[in-house]
Amino acid sequence: MYELSEYFNIVDVYSEEKKEGMGEDYFSYSYPRECQNNNAFIAVFDGCGGIGAKRYKIDAETTETYTGAYLASRVCAYKTLEYYENSGSFDFDISDCKKLKYEYCKALDEINNKCLNRGSELRGSLASKSFPTTASIISVSCQNGHINSEFLWVGDSRGYILDSSGLRQVTEDDLNGEQDAMSNISSDASLSNVINLGVDFDIHFKLVKVNKPSLFISATDGCFGYFPTPMHFEYVILDSICSSENIMEFEEKIRDYINTFTADDFTFGIIATGFGSFKSMKSYFMDREKYIYDHYISVMEDAYTDDIKYELWEKYKTNYYSN
Repeated sequence: MYELSEYFNIVDVYSEEKKEGMGEDYFSYSYPRECQNNNAFIAVFDGCGGIGAKRYKIDAETTETYTGAYLASRVCAYKTLEYYENSGSFDFDISDCKKLKYEYCKALDEINNKCLNRGSELRGSLASKSFPTTASIISVSCQNGHINSEFLWVGDSRGYILDSSGLRQVTEDDLNGEQDAMSNISSDASLSNVINLGVDFDIHFKLVKVNKPSLFISATDGCFGYFPTPMHFEYVILDSICSSENIMEFEEKIRDYINTFTADDFTFGIIATGFGSFKSMKSYFMDREKYIYDHYISVMEDAYTDDIKYELWEKYKTNYYSN
């Protein structure tokens, strides 16, 4: 029977700001000692800086202001943790969408009312949205020898599963136009759906059962959006695991990898299930790491052209989109 990983003690989240104190990413998660009934969750939020750039003052005693994007990611992160703590778990059905949407709208309205320069509740284009943020939430529960996972998302923050078969994107980006994970790296399509105050939005829902050791990964676009291909994103996760001796070293390596490429804030959350130790997880992913390097990364290192890149993507995406 698989259990939530004792070594990770269920959850870890890594987050970096490009400008200290101005990061518009945020997160929440279930602390190991507080997880109940083999339940855990991770949630990452990416405040939309372009459409949420308006600055708000919330304290008459200071001159400090915050962008709507900054406030939205934090308010929604706190509300998600509160939602989990009130019941000890998510519901693992579509009712979570309705309940969380209500809580987010209520919380954003409350923060707007506290602002000394309130945002307008205009309707229409993305530019009119107050307090905008994306979200990717993964809740995991161990029941009857299986891992049940619930994915909730809005926008282009993503939820993944990584196992011995490779990385799979469970969520579907809310983007204008027909974009996949490869084409959006270069096109950077605009968002069609974000959490916000004043304009209706949808929270998407998907349940996935797994029956082998897996990593559940929730990430903002600063994690994956700047690598040359989605294959490179999988490889940096695998290589960070397989070249490390412990969780601290893994954390340092994946931070360094992403920082080398990204031009954005980033937040990377992980839940490990089915592993008794970091050593066993490392051993589990060794073959996959070698396969990705030999069949994708080394090929592109030797001869990187658009034709080769897209040819490899056509091969890779069959498993990547297999949920």
